[in-house]
Amino acid sequence: MKNILLEPIAVIDVGSHSIKMEIAQFDAKGSKEVLTRLEHSIFLGSDVFTKGKITSKSMRHACKIISDCAALMKEYGVSRYKAVATSAVREALNQDIFINRVKVTSDIDVKILEPTEEMKLIFLAVKDAIEKRFGLQKHNAVICNIGTGSTQIAFIEKGVFRNIQTLKFGTLRLIEEIFTGISSRRLKDSIAPFIENIVESAFNSASENMTDMLIVVGATARALVSIQRDKPPKHIATMSRKDFERIFSKVTEMTPAQLVERFHLSDSIAIGLEPCCHLIEQIFKITSAKSIVIPIINTRDVLLRDIVLEASGEPDRFDEAMISSAEFIAEKYNYDKEHSTAVSEYATTLFDMLKDIHNLDQKSRLLLQLAAILHDTGQFISQAQHHKHSYYIVINSFIPGLSQTEQKILALLCRYHRKSPPKTSHPEYTGLSTADRVRVCKIASILRIADALDRTHQSRLKIVKAETDSTTLNIHVVTDSDDITIETWGIKTKSDMFSDTFGLDVKLIGDLEI
Repeated sequence: MKNILLEPIAVIDVGSHSIKMEIAQFDAKGSKEVLTRLEHSIFLGSDVFTKGKITSKSMRHACKIISDCAALMKEYGVSRYKAVATSAVREALNQDIFINRVKVTSDIDVKILEPTEEMKLIFLAVKDAIEKRFGLQKHNAVICNIGTGSTQIAFIEKGVFRNIQTLKFGTLRLIEEIFTGISSRRLKDSIAPFIENIVESAFNSASENMTDMLIVVGATARALVSIQRDKPPKHIATMSRKDFERIFSKVTEMTPAQLVERFHLSDSIAIGLEPCCHLIEQIFKITSAKSIVIPIINTRDVLLRDIVLEASGEPDRFDEAMISSAEFIAEKYNYDKEHSTAVSEYATTLFDMLKDIHNLDQKSRLLLQLAAILHDTGQFISQAQHHKHSYYIVINSFIPGLSQTEQKILALLCRYHRKSPPKTSHPEYTGLSTADRVRVCKIASILRIADALDRTHQSRLKIVKAETDSTTLNIHVVTDSDDITIETWGIKTKSDMFSDTFGLDVKLIGDLEI
């Protein structure tokens, strides 16, 4: 594994307005050496945000650029890489065609980087960058990842990831999609109220605690540092509210062309500076933050870091944040925390004891844990059909770190924690791949058993052993009462899916706890 870390690795970032590649190599101590960089402007965002799809001309251009990236990777001997596409390709009606064309022409596998996955990587990189100096656990912070095509806002309470809001706001998208063709004077008058509305909406739906730290990530934010200082710091910059207001005033007084010439910025960054400043200004107004913290990181940095962590075999450090985010959602729907905690403990205990039977990975264990937290949220709407309401709550929520498919699986786990098991008449289920449908059945059947074990909502059992013979799963529990009639009845009514999935009956064996 260490040898892999010493090999050249590459990342390709297919953005809304540019394609960027970086090839780097790390030494044994983890220090990075950039071997080469490549950057080309592209008009994918202009296509998608105005026409809904990538034009054939832009597709040819993108394929040529990525083929050049592939040639460079071969020249440097790169075998491990990540190639991702963000908001433009993610929203394109012909995204599948684009990804296939790239694969055919360059043999590069481009993956859609979901907003939640992107913010997961940003959060971990930001935490590493600023933890020693600022200590996230001391603050209610907002991390604002401002891109040209979209923006993610993550809400952090005392170092714990609580929520994410994804805005269809980008520094260039705003102008291309909404304000195309209007005069510069009308543009200036229109941007501020538009951004004020979307920022207030994001904060009203996601945060109850006053934010005292503002962290901004993105190329336009780094450009503000370049305007502020002749020699920007290498790792992290701070900017007082007063300094920001001074820079904002300077930005509004100059044309994009003047900004390019004076501060040596790219055209796209110069055009996007004013919308970026308006966004930051509105966040300042709605929070108690006195300054901006700007880590000097970009998407390529966090992707390279992710490759290194995967190669090192280190466990995912984001699980805690994902659990916290699920708890935040559940709290909004007045969930029974003690019951969900008990079900989570039973479910993960059974998962660990039955590894040889289910053969599932650690991400499946995490999905089981998240489903245990969220499975009863639908009771906020209706007790009778709460499993269905839980599905709709979860499928329309954002949990950072989950792909779209994983989000669907999580919602289906909540859907199938009671009542009917999966059926071919359920389009949400049949829309999954065969492997993922089997995954849903395995995880949901364990969740149903765990839910039955806390039928009383009193957390009165403790699983001590789960063993199988040719026909039966025997779950041995201890309790402070010799009466486990309710739990036994619960197992009888909810073990059918487990039996169908694993071919085993389920028997509960109770012993009096001494």
